Amino acid sequence: MIDEDIIKHIKEGSKEEREKAFAILYDKYKNFVYDFGRTMGLSRDLCFDFIQVVFFRLFEKINKFKEGKEFFPWFFSLVRNECINFVKRNKKFINNSDNDISTSVENLNLDEFSIVNEIRDFLNTLPYEEREVIFLKYYQGFDCKEIAKIIGVSERKTYILIERAVEKIKKHLGIS
Repeated sequence: MIDEDIIKHIKEGSKEEREKAFAILYDKYKNFVYDFGRTMGLSRDLCFDFIQVVFFRLFEKINKFKEGKEFFPWFFSLVRNECINFVKRNKKFINNSDNDISTSVENLNLDEFSIVNEIRDFLNTLPYEEREVIFLKYYQGFDCKEIAKIIGVSERKTYILIERAVEKIKKHLGIS
């Protein structure tokens, strides 16, 4: 079932259909919201709270989603805005030294694990926009055209943001 069909069931279905459709949407996007929160510097525990906030807000705003539009860019905008607000409200609880890596570390040797941790820590120092594009490109696998559409900027600006962030990461790691 595509997102737009799920939304239609949430808006127009019986109570049981709405609950099932919302559960499908939750299951489909909860990991995305968690990973986004982690990339933006939230701890594991705060990410679980963040997921609840996002889906509560989605439940409140779902009727504002316009039929005929793509759901994901609209949803990403909601997630981004909620993350900004969540970080502001929870600034004193945010601990950037929480090194839980959502990437599977089972097959990494100690050197690779150290690099992954160092990159994760460094990502938290990048400007918000640069962290977003790195997350969408390298964690979620979107191409530049898709990222531009999702975040509402030109493809050129997307390329520049990615290039700038990658250069900063390389410089930090001492890679030329």
